Amino acid sequence: MVQEMLFDYATKNLDSIRAEEVKIEIEKSQLFQDELIKIQVGLAYFDQMFEVKISSALSDEIQDRRSYLHLIRRSLSLSQWPPIVKWTLEAFAVIVLVVLLTVLVPWNQLREFALQESQTELILAEVLKKTEVIVPSGSAEKEAGTSQFDDEVVSAPDVSKPVKIVTTPVMTAAKVVAKSEEVKKQGFVYRGTAKIVNVKMGSAKLKDKIVELGGRKAGEVELGWKRNQGDYYFHFTIPESKLAELEEYLKSIGKVQLSRDQHPRIMPSGIVRFIFTTEESQN
Repeated sequence: MVQEMLFDYATKNLDSIRAEEVKIEIEKSQLFQDELIKIQVGLAYFDQMFEVKISSALSDEIQDRRSYLHLIRRSLSLSQWPPIVKWTLEAFAVIVLVVLLTVLVPWNQLREFALQESQTELILAEVLKKTEVIVPSGSAEKEAGTSQFDDEVVSAPDVSKPVKIVTTPVMTAAKVVAKSEEVKKQGFVYRGTAKIVNVKMGSAKLKDKIVELGGRKAGEVELGWKRNQGDYYFHFTIPESKLAELEEYLKSIGKVQLSRDQHPRIMPSGIVRFIFTTEESQN
């Protein structure tokens, strides 16, 4: 306790009774006397420090001196660099930004997302236009047959005898769509994914199955188009009568998630549309 009170004793901050008791203990111990001398020397040094006065010139110099950290910050400031260095760094930053945008942004996926909703090319049905050539009875043309398709070669009729061309009316795609809109007031599309072991082979078999069931691509890309992210993209239409068979096949090739979502595009009666992807199964 005496050692802890030595400083207060030296600075005369103890009451008279406690100061007398500490004085008695100091006189008994050489250690306390040495400690008291050190404290008194330190106090005397600080008293002398108060007497030191700094000249105005030195005070101004101390106030104007910048720290080493401040000098480093100033040297690294972009405004202090030469113009050629700043232009070089700016050009390099622009190049790096362009490269990062090119590599990291999935442009193909964004393009596909924009296209799959804006595509208007949709094969509804193939209708062959039939033309009947009516020739006089007993002619060689009648014995050979009276009807041909547009994409077949038809021999020219005998111009010496009167002929009559009869064209069978064909329902246009616009009429098909108009008729389907009368039946269905709300369009829909089937969306789904399938996780397949050996997705490359499984996707090829799925493509063959879709074609076998009468399906046709409904977008700009082919059935089973392999995208950059490694999955396979199917956008197609299929007769509604084959829907159950297609669903059973999908369940047999892997883990399938399929949903029927509302869509503003209304398909013709008996036709449904799919947007489907396949990817490699991790199991």
